[in-house]
Amino acid sequence: MKRFEIVSSLIKERLKLKRGAEIGVWRGQSSEYLLSNHGKLHLICIDPYEYYSHYDTFHDLGQYDTQLKLDGLYEVVSERLKRRFGDRVKFIRKRSVEASRDIKDGSLDFAFLDANYGYDWVKNDILAWLPKVRNGGVIIGQNIASNKDGPGCVRRAVVDTLGRYKVKGGRWYVIV
Repeated sequence: MKRFEIVSSLIKERLKLKRGAEIGVWRGQSSEYLLSNHGKLHLICIDPYEYYSHYDTFHDLGQYDTQLKLDGLYEVVSERLKRRFGDRVKFIRKRSVEASRDIKDGSLDFAFLDANYGYDWVKNDILAWLPKVRNGGVIIGQNIASNKDGPGCVRRAVVDTLGRYKVKGGRWYVIV
């Protein structure tokens, strides 16, 4: 089951999840799937499309080895999704924690954290986005088994930050 199918099934299970954020959009495949399969969904797409040192170490994305290439990717993805879904999609081109400051606490039904899989990044994403999700909403995250930043880095970040979580299809989630 693909990551966006897992998120989609959690949205269906929780029913009234109509306003969410995807943190880490990349090529927009998850965003497109979610918007296509949930006609009332409004999605905030957050990704800085910013090249930084060790970018390829974390992402294995060597084909986007310059800022210019990432700028081009952002243009392609944002235009495609805006053309197809109109005002149901909004882009914030900032790093995760910085973008979270633009979102009112308790205003989201879900947040899907699929950005950098390093321990500190995951922990900071959880701390930044958890307050943004309303009571009864869902925070969903990266592959729980990822070892990108050392053995069990995602699992450790989730446990150290939240203490409890559930797993579906390899993705962790918590009902707030």
